[in-house]
Amino acid sequence: MTKPYLLTINGGSSSIKFALYDASELLVRRRSGMIERIGLSDTKLTFTDSTGKLHDCVSLPKPDYA
Repeated sequence: MTKPYLLTINGGSSSIKFALYDASELLVRRRSGMIERIGLSDTKLTFTDSTGKLHDCVSLPKPDYA
């Protein structure tokens, strides 16, 4: 049997934030991250774990929503 998960997405004009929650009992955040500075040359995608520890930071080559 697979666990239920809940994905939340908050889109703004220059950023997108997201979080993945384990929804099997109480909501427990497992991963979160953001794409920031959309539309600028230094757009970055970052991921954190449930403790807030940064796991990855990636520069994106296309700095727009497309």
